[in-house]
Amino acid sequence: MIDKIRITIENFTGNFDNCVKKITRKKAVEQTEIRYNNYLLKKELQAYPYPLKVRQDTKTGKVRIIGSIRRWYNHRYYYHDLSSTQLADAISEIATALNIPLDEICNAKFSQCEIGQSVRTKYPVGEIVTAMVKHGIAERTQYATTVYFNNKGFNDKPPQRVKSIKIYDKSREHAKHGNERQVKLTKHLEKIGVYFMRAETTLYDHQAFIDNDLGHIRTVGDLINNYPCLFEYWTREISRFVVFTAIDTNKKMSKKERLVATELEELGYELSLEKALKLCANKHQRSKKRKEREDVIKKYQSKTEYRKQLLDADVLRHLHRKSKIQQGDLVFARNVRILKKIEKVVKKNA
Repeated sequence: MIDKIRITIENFTGNFDNCVKKITRKKAVEQTEIRYNNYLLKKELQAYPYPLKVRQDTKTGKVRIIGSIRRWYNHRYYYHDLSSTQLADAISEIATALNIPLDEICNAKFSQCEIGQSVRTKYPVGEIVTAMVKHGIAERTQYATTVYFNNKGFNDKPPQRVKSIKIYDKSREHAKHGNERQVKLTKHLEKIGVYFMRAETTLYDHQAFIDNDLGHIRTVGDLINNYPCLFEYWTREISRFVVFTAIDTNKKMSKKERLVATELEELGYELSLEKALKLCANKHQRSKKRKEREDVIKKYQSKTEYRKQLLDADVLRHLHRKSKIQQGDLVFARNVRILKKIEKVVKKNA
């Protein structure tokens, strides 16, 4: 669940005896004063350890721990996500390695927190990524089998990212960066029609947590203690995707719906929406145009192509698997409303 993160320890009391000092670049050496001491923290007893970056500000004494705790704890590239127990264990190991009390790191604040899960699916991830056309008002960018949705703050000049979502082919990453055994496993899974889609959402600061009803999570310890809330947040974000591939034009439609459906088929979702928004004078009209397209997609989407109901079904199966493995983390009482909605849609469109 928790992946990449940037942890800031204000009053650091430990040392870097268990870290490897990073060699400073030649340009920095030539300067009269070095601002940061950079270290790498590697996990012991791993053949190819993934290091966490540890940076100390020489002026303030602040220490930042940067990187993927999931990769550091589990190994470089791995399908499994951290449970709250594993996250607590990883944080404890980091505290021990840096020779600081556990409370010191648990009370530390954090930023750029990545919350993600790998979802097993029967469909090639490239098809799924192409079909994900919208998430709220986020800006969409696609590269091969990876799609990004970035939300920017309206008050920032220039606008800064406050939340981003990334969907990509975990199987392909595994095959590209894993060892020989992992590559063979990935090829075997693809041969039998098993793929892994990685869905990650990054909240860049505490204001982003507040905006997403997670304002009570401020410290590393809060992340461990509120794992069910993170599951609920992740599930909610996945449920907001608009998935579109093709419209079933054989169904009876109103004249207005037929016009929207034709535009969607000819131009695709993004160009169709862009064309419609140019004619809008205000926010209300823009919202209406978006809803028109989403309603047509929801009502007339072709059942022979990848669609929202199939994504919901994959997510539902994934959460049920998690509930058996991580009973303490995935408290269904907190997710029951979303899960029931998904279940109803899946049954209706099966």
